[in-house]
Amino acid sequence: MTSTVRTLAPAYPIIEVTHSGKVTAQDLRASAKEALGLARDMDAFHLLTDCTDLTDAPDDIALLALGDTLRTVSAGMDFRQALLWPTDAEARLAVDFWQTAETDFGAKAKVFSHRDAAIEWLTA
Repeated sequence: MTSTVRTLAPAYPIIEVTHSGKVTAQDLRASAKEALGLARDMDAFHLLTDCTDLTDAPDDIALLALGDTLRTVSAGMDFRQALLWPTDAEARLAVDFWQTAETDFGAKAKVFSHRDAAIEWLTA
């Protein structure tokens, strides 16, 4: 699996998901399930998704399916996701699409170039 999930607590009430290399739709589903489980346990629905080393992401259909699931799970919650830009140009297209899709699904999502700025936005 090329995705990992961890909490940044106690420093920050944030769940961090890191995607690197080739990430499949199955990787996305598994990491989303794990992240949402941690978020429920912590009662903190702020997600930092580090895509810096992402090189290959699932297609738009898989991303939309995950977004629809996220909308159902996070309805009525203060859910926010900060995404860190990948260095790979192709992967940037997928992250840009994901951010747009999330916003269309009603989530608060924003893309950042710097980790500190992303954490600041999540904790504001």
